[in-house]
Amino acid sequence: MAVVWRARITALKMAPDQETRLVLVIDARERLEPRLPEGYFGNAIKMMPPAGTWLARDILEKPLCFAVKKIQDGIANCGDGVIRSTIDCMEATKAT
Repeated sequence: MAVVWRARITALKMAPDQETRLVLVIDARERLEPRLPEGYFGNAIKMMPPAGTWLARDILEKPLCFAVKKIQDGIANCGDGVIRSTIDCMEATKAT
């Protein structure tokens, strides 16, 4: 994913001082408490909000492990509370 992030910045010809962020869609099945039942086949994904913004220069010029660490941190911070908060927000703002 970090390589794709770099490639996207390059393809879009982003200026070095332009802010960039990455939004990931993660599987929430094993992150919910209690866990979803074995064999559950419904939707259980969560689009996590960007964990921050970084300059295009940082993603392109720093070692690849910099971008990898940002992705890993974002995934690690997406636990039960964050997922349930997102669900609550979606329910509260959905169109009727």
